[in-house]
Amino acid sequence: MYNTVIVRYGEIWTKSEVTRRKMESILLENIKRVLSDTGYEIRRGRGRIYIDTEEAEAAADKLSRVFGVVSVSPAITTSKELEAIQETAKALAKLKVKKGMNFAVRVHRSDKSFPWRSIDLGRKIGGVIKSVTGASVDLSNPDLTIGIEISDKAYVFDQTCDGPGGLPYGSQGKAVVLFSGGIDSPVAAWLMARRGLSLDFLFINPGLPEPEANALEIASLLRERWYIRGEFYVADVPDLILQIAGEVKEGLRQVVLKRFMYRIGEKLASEIGALAIVTGESLGQVSSQTLRNLCVIEEAVRIPVLRPLIGMNKDDSIKLARRIGTYDLSIRVKEFCSLEKHSNASARLKDVLEEESKVSFDLESLVFRKISVASVSQGYSNISCPSKGCSS
Repeated sequence: MYNTVIVRYGEIWTKSEVTRRKMESILLENIKRVLSDTGYEIRRGRGRIYIDTEEAEAAADKLSRVFGVVSVSPAITTSKELEAIQETAKALAKLKVKKGMNFAVRVHRSDKSFPWRSIDLGRKIGGVIKSVTGASVDLSNPDLTIGIEISDKAYVFDQTCDGPGGLPYGSQGKAVVLFSGGIDSPVAAWLMARRGLSLDFLFINPGLPEPEANALEIASLLRERWYIRGEFYVADVPDLILQIAGEVKEGLRQVVLKRFMYRIGEKLASEIGALAIVTGESLGQVSSQTLRNLCVIEEAVRIPVLRPLIGMNKDDSIKLARRIGTYDLSIRVKEFCSLEKHSNASARLKDVLEEESKVSFDLESLVFRKISVASVSQGYSNISCPSKGCSS
């Protein structure tokens, strides 16, 4: 029935002409990559991309998870003749309207040369649907909404699926995300990917196989479901953990560990051409994340540290984790890098540097392991996830 997907984007359209063209080009390439196993043709309109395909519903599901996309609708394409639009809307309504349902018609007319005004066309189509289905009209809270868009052609649809919005993935450069797989780091990765960053994952392994496997599984989910095409790197640092636990005094161990983690992230960023580090830190969530301690920790590196969760509380992170589909996997990840019972919430840089000097760690000789995320990313594109946001 459906033969086209309407892809809508918003923020991209507000950019300058040069920037908009660049972002539209990246968005189109991302769409082509997502639909690589689908037969399709692409047409472009004003703030719209039209995908002609016989697999419109499956394609719409995939495209609703592409960063930069505001919403998608599987639609029926017809000509801009009034009779053709009426017949198409009538056929769709016959299939969708059930006994006792009410409906509304919404018209978006980007082609201003079209002879019917939006409100008049809506009334005309609404009258036709009412006459063939017997359903009543409810413009405030309809059970079914028939949408009509008039552009290069006419498009008739009955559902709109929310996309993540934001900017096209890869349009804002590359960063390294410090990735444990707990609730916060996958959410931080998703938020920065939504702002157009290309991401590689870095898991800093204290020498435990299970946490690494958990983190890899969650990175695979992000890659498969949200098309975050990042590589997965591991830094094995059991000796570093043992030294900090044995040599650094209680209260400053977590701050010292975080400084080394930042340095490791900076080293990987330098090797792969990334411009920043992304973390899942939230202001005041734990003692190592007070403003003073974050300042002391960040002093250890020279590249930007991006903290998209900085103003969120844990409940905010959990809601987002549920939305993007990582929560059920993340809650299995247990804390594995806690080196002390009581951390100093207001560490002084002088004291931290003194304790840090007790640790002998050869950062320059550290070699990262690269693991194929694609090897474990099977089946995540079809998991149940409330992010889909489709409405009739």
